[in-house]
Amino acid sequence: MTTKLNAAARLFRVLSAANRIDDKLRAVDAWAKLLDVDESTIPKKALAVANLLCVLGREVTSIREGLGKAPVPPEIYEGHLARLENCISPAILEHPWSNVRQYLPVDTMTALSYWIHLLPDEESEISEETLASIRSCVAELKKVFDDATISDRLRSLITHHVELIERALKEYRISGAQAFREVRRTALGEIIEARDDIAVDKDHPAVSKLRRAWDVVNAAADTALKSEKIASLGQRLTDLLSGIF
Repeated sequence: MTTKLNAAARLFRVLSAANRIDDKLRAVDAWAKLLDVDESTIPKKALAVANLLCVLGREVTSIREGLGKAPVPPEIYEGHLARLENCISPAILEHPWSNVRQYLPVDTMTALSYWIHLLPDEESEISEETLASIRSCVAELKKVFDDATISDRLRSLITHHVELIERALKEYRISGAQAFREVRRTALGEIIEARDDIAVDKDHPAVSKLRRAWDVVNAAADTALKSEKIASLGQRLTDLLSGIF
């Protein structure tokens, strides 16, 4: 049987590794391991972890909304959802990991695995090869940061778009392809707002790298997402970039 890919599946994938973490470790450090957070300072690590826990929180909300549409009484699942919300609360980041794991008993994890099959299939998996291609495009974009031949406005735009794509790559295993949908919506608005300023650099090689990066991101997200309406956003971004540049 084909495994569905939805909010429950993504959350289960993250939380199923919780038992492999030392109970004595601080929760913030444990989450950093689980969520691949690699920051140089304690404050930056804590902030990055807290931000990703908020993304996990949105996944729990998505599960609740999906279960609300299913023929399942709320009293069957609300207790488990409450445990999941306590588990991912930033309020216990300084506590031992055991304080987090107490909210993940076998029955809650079993319920979460059942919801994978109960909730609709949302998307297809983006391959590791495609994700590597996106990372490669980001690396190419970073090479233009010190290029003195581009305008400050274009450099600022590219810097922000690199941050957007890197954020989506980090959040992808938590929230799926919608992470790319959200950042490209932001990118689309920014390009529309700055189109006159950045059009003067349309012949610069950095522009073709930017367009290439979003072409790869859009192709990946649009292939993964099931909704044609959602997928069309990527095409609008591609068309806009072509129109400006």
